[in-house]
Amino acid sequence: MERVYRQIKIQSKQNIENNPFYQVFKELPSTIPLEEQKALRKDARKTIKEEIIPSYELLEEFFKTEYLPQARLTVGLYDTPKGKELYEQLAKSFTTTNLTPKEIHNIGLGEVARIRGEMEEVIKEGKV
Repeated sequence: MERVYRQIKIQSKQNIENNPFYQVFKELPSTIPLEEQKALRKDARKTIKEEIIPSYELLEEFFKTEYLPQARLTVGLYDTPKGKELYEQLAKSFTTTNLTPKEIHNIGLGEVARIRGEMEEVIKEGKV
């Protein structure tokens, strides 16, 4: 979550010309008359300055003072209350087997090793 906070902070501190919301206004289609392009850019700068950046500043403050202090340090379902049981149930549901998540993971590791071995054989034979 710290990375998300840093991204929000960057958005709230970025100057208007470099703001992602302004990028589309830098190269408007030539079918739009120049005076209208200038007006669109002016309106965009105003909106970014008066609406978007202040909103990001509010989000940054909320994230820092309320959200982050209560956020979990882990991201997996496994680390939530009854997460292990729920994770196992989801694994059964999605795979339609009675294998545990660990068994499924081990099968995956074996398959990766097998395929990697086959790829290395093809490379050795000079077919690539």
